[in-house]
Amino acid sequence: VRLEGADAAGELLVWYGNPAATTTSDGDAVYFFFDQFDGAELDTTKWDRDPKSTVTVSGGTVSVKGIYESGGPFHGIKGKQSFDTQACRLEIQCLAIPDRFGHIGWADHPSSSPFDSNRIMIRVANVGERMGVVKKGGGTYHTFPWVWPVPPKQYGFARSGTSALYYIDGVLSKTYTSSTYVPTVPLSPVINTNGQGGPFIVDSVVVRAHSATPPAAITFSGERETAAGASVAGGLQVEARLSGTCPAQATTQIEAWVRIR
Repeated sequence: VRLEGADAAGELLVWYGNPAATTTSDGDAVYFFFDQFDGAELDTTKWDRDPKSTVTVSGGTVSVKGIYESGGPFHGIKGKQSFDTQACRLEIQCLAIPDRFGHIGWADHPSSSPFDSNRIMIRVANVGERMGVVKKGGGTYHTFPWVWPVPPKQYGFARSGTSALYYIDGVLSKTYTSSTYVPTVPLSPVINTNGQGGPFIVDSVVVRAHSATPPAAITFSGERETAAGASVAGGLQVEARLSGTCPAQATTQIEAWVRIR
């Protein structure tokens, strides 16, 4: 939910329970990169697909699996845009992972080669083997021990200097620091496998401004039922006060998520 109209004190009025209301939500307008895989085809204005991959969009998800060939190179999809991994965080809502040999995260996987030069990713190796992986400047990729949790999870990827930052469901869960292996060049969202296991199944991919202190709701007024005849029939009104710093591109907008019980 994107909320607009906060006053100078950081207060907003949030309405819910009105079945006649129409959404003004626009992920492309809010984020640097946004895909929740609506429709029946991969959006080729946002993604490059390796021809040696099987990619299926259905029911608001994308399934990505490389086609196996000798030598085990990885194939899949890569975002057309590249981003500063220190200023931006990649968030991938993942529903399933391959049981063998797949990568997901930041990389510069070129369409002309099955190998990337730079990456900040997580990796599935053999059955039951999960780890972090970084690579810089076309050198040898480097894995480090980290048995990250299996889906359904949101996996996040960012960077601070020469530290790769890994998030699970929005919480910083792993930091790996190395000037030798952590790349500092712009990278793209990449999902790929070598075809020996199953596919990645992904619900959404978002690139957003990376902020150490995003806005957060700190007080709530409670619920007040709308009076009969009011403009929002049958709705409930909640006041929320937000506190925190906004990313540079969001000076006139505050984005927030509201969970209604």
